[in-house]
This record gives sequence, structure tokens and C-alpha cells, in this order.
Amino acid sequence: MEKQRVREAIWRLLQEQKVSRFPGACGRIPNFVGAEAAAARLLELDAWRLAKAIKANPDLPQRPVRRLALEQGKRLYMAVPRLRSMKPFIELDPAHLESSPFEASSIGGAARAGRRSSRHFRSSGH
Repeated sequence: MEKQRVREAIWRLLQEQKVSRFPGACGRIPNFVGAEAAAARLLELDAWRLAKAIKANPDLPQRPVRRLALEQGKRLYMAVPRLRSMKPFIELDPAHLESSPFEASSIGGAARAGRRSSRHFRSSGH
């Protein structure tokens, strides 16, 4: 219940501050004004610099994160929308992309440029 209460407060705040973007804030991982700047801040983190692979969700506010990962040569594992598959990730290897990182970072672009994967992940502790 606490997690849902926090979500609802954030959704309300994003709407009140008029910083939510399409498709709106409520009921999802919200897209927001500043998603690109937030992604760029990852470049300052040691964990980002050391990472060889990144796991991300397919939601629109994380597209800048996915694009940065591919541009920096990091292998990207993007969750399949709604995780409805025995292979719940799309693996994108930047060394073998036939499209731009921008194109491959979209849901449709990732589906075309990547391959389905059932890879299991462990936390790095960061």
C-alpha cells in the first residue's frame, strides 16, 4: 500500500507541475520533462562507466538511457513489454546493429534489431 501511495503522489505532482509527457503519468512509469537530462546524469556514475551491459525497461522515459547505452557500446537487454514471453528480453549488441542507436532504442526498433533472450540477471549490488 505504501508503494502505491507514493506512486499516486508522484503522478499527481508530475501533473500539477505540468511536467508529465505523453501518454500521461497515472498508472505507468511516467514519461516526464527532463528524462533526457536524467539519463545524461548516469554518465557521471562509476557503476555506469564500469557496466558492459545494461538492463532497461521498455517505457518511453528510459529510451534516452537505452540510446546512451548503445551509443557507448554497452550491450542492452530491454524487457519485452509486459514480460509475456519465455524469452522476456530483447538483447541488442551495439557491435552488430544495422540501425542507429536512436532507432534501435525504440520498442519497435529493438524488436527489429535485437534478438529475444531468456538470460537471467544478478544484481551488481549498485
